[in-house]
Amino acid sequence: MTGTLSAPPLYRNEKEDPRTLDPGASDRLLAGAPWRRFAVIGDSVAAGVGEDVDGYGSGGWADRIAGALESANGTLGYLNLGRRGLRLAEVREQQLARALAFEPDLAAVACGGNDVLRRDFDPDEFTRAFTDLVSEFTRRGVTVITVGVFDISRAGFLPARLSALLGRKVRTFSERTAGVAAELGAVHVSLTWLDAAEDPSIWSEDRLHVNGRGNAIAAAVAIRELASHLETAAR
Repeated sequence: MTGTLSAPPLYRNEKEDPRTLDPGASDRLLAGAPWRRFAVIGDSVAAGVGEDVDGYGSGGWADRIAGALESANGTLGYLNLGRRGLRLAEVREQQLARALAFEPDLAAVACGGNDVLRRDFDPDEFTRAFTDLVSEFTRRGVTVITVGVFDISRAGFLPARLSALLGRKVRTFSERTAGVAAELGAVHVSLTWLDAAEDPSIWSEDRLHVNGRGNAIAAAVAIRELASHLETAAR
């Protein structure tokens, strides 16, 4: 089965899309949020790689979170170190020190997808390394966002055998990142089980990354999770 990746969204713009959040809604959800310095480390997911979509704002999901925080509260220091193609060990080696030196109070750790794609992917080894990386922030009192990526195996444009194999790996990856988040008190953004993954209008032409609509949906989920985290912390 093959999908048409150039399929337009069902909605004329982001404001009409029920899966996204308009600026007013984001402002209300994040009003009074304490975070003033937001650092992002990781791979292409962190960087927000993906094509723009007419009617939808530009920038990756993390950029959108930064914009929402700044809009809601007036000021934000923002550092996004995400770079395409990096494995988890490379993210740690190349980005961690700079991110910590930025002294964030909010950080997103979005990496591991390139590890998953390798034949030698070891879930237990990944979990240990990911736990160590996230804990570098949490032990300093930083609120951390982790991400369970969209399940590309549901998009309909991969051969069945490859789709089944990749789907198992993606789900394992997402379950492990969610487990680490629960263990360390991080905010987990779960995209893997969203049926939006089956919609060709969220995918870029490279058949790997989401586009502007996909990033808008991811940002909406993340902002709602941050708001829920704030509400829980206030109880």
